[in-house]
Amino acid sequence: MHYQDAYIKTFQGLPHAIQVERDKLNKYGPPLLGCTIKPKLELSAKSYDRVVYECLRGILDFTKDDENVNSQSFMRCRDHFLFYGEAIYKVQAETGFTVNTSLAHYCRDNGLLLHIHHAMHAVIDRQKNHDMHFRVLAKALHFSAGDHVHSGTVVGQLEGEREIALGFVDLLCDDFIEKDRSRGVLPIASGGIHIWHLPSLTEIFGDDFVLQFGRGTLEHPWGNAPSVVAN
Repeated sequence: MHYQDAYIKTFQGLPHAIQVERDKLNKYGPPLLGCTIKPKLELSAKSYDRVVYECLRGILDFTKDDENVNSQSFMRCRDHFLFYGEAIYKVQAETGFTVNTSLAHYCRDNGLLLHIHHAMHAVIDRQKNHDMHFRVLAKALHFSAGDHVHSGTVVGQLEGEREIALGFVDLLCDDFIEKDRSRGVLPIASGGIHIWHLPSLTEIFGDDFVLQFGRGTLEHPWGNAPSVVAN
């Protein structure tokens, strides 16, 4: 799929992109480290956000709510939002780091990063006889000004063909017009990966990507914060 330059220039572009995100986090060289909170369901708002606090206190770069997390009887959205904010500001006060996410314009206006998860990926584009390809979605997600977009891992649970995954990465890391990879989107390796996959992942993706460990962070026998340090 090809877009005309005149059409592309009507989009604002990325609010932050790779280089600005590294500048904000003051983290250069290695991949960024994130985590999807587990278990996704049945934790109370206070318990869930205690896990968030422990992970961020262990110096994760960010945490992520999965698509299943919404307003349910055991964790109402408002309670979750308030406890989440409390956890973030507590960690910020203790460490100096800020972690958050919201919609693209809100992110741009308030200096926040936008993380885009690929929910429905298995239904929409993973079937080989389907008429949709993730490369098309990746272009659209690039236009939507996401700083992170899930790309698959090649190894681990969300593995895929190496050449296809690297094609996504090249596309995501490109700017709209000028070929400056520092203005690109950070691909995310997420799904069934752990620390032993790190050599393969860095060999595949290089340095400019996000390592997102879920169980790899939250199943450590010493707790969440020590697990983050170990990773």
